Amino acid sequence: MANQASVSLVKNNFVATLSDGRRIERPDLHTIADALYSAKIPRSLYQF
Repeated sequence: MANQASVSLVKNNFVATLSDGRRIERPDLHTIADALYSAKIPRSLYQF
């Protein structure tokens, strides 16, 4: 289970790299936040 997510903007997509090695790509902040919530990453652990 990931305990941290680092979010960056790459080629007009938000990319979250999770501490367990998974990557999540979404086109906007709303959908990346929803995906991180679904991955059970607490909001306090997001880094933008």
